[in-house]
Amino acid sequence: MNTITTPFFVMKNQIQNYAWGSIDSISQLFGIANPEQQPQAEIWMGAHPNGCSEVELNGQPCLLSELIAQDKARFLSQQTAAQFGELPYLFKVLAAAQALSIQVHPSKEEAQAGYAA
Repeated sequence: MNTITTPFFVMKNQIQNYAWGSIDSISQLFGIANPEQQPQAEIWMGAHPNGCSEVELNGQPCLLSELIAQDKARFLSQQTAAQFGELPYLFKVLAAAQALSIQVHPSKEEAQAGYAA
């Protein structure tokens, strides 16, 4: 295990390229290049397996999920680590160039009850 002394980490976040995304909004707002001019719909900030943020640890890129796994109680708090075992949310910045439907995701319990029904 690495000794971690940095109080803050700059994150490199994943961009999701969905058809409804804007070609230039994320680039203009955050200075993130889009050389292929793809629709950039969402910036994901978190430890999701389909788009995990990276941080720099001891001069090397490290997945946020791997950093958290090194000391869950420190990075999540003991209560959150005990209750969820991982970062329990995914923060998204949306850049829509087309109209979208509103999404509401159920809790785990609601999803299980809905699936059972």
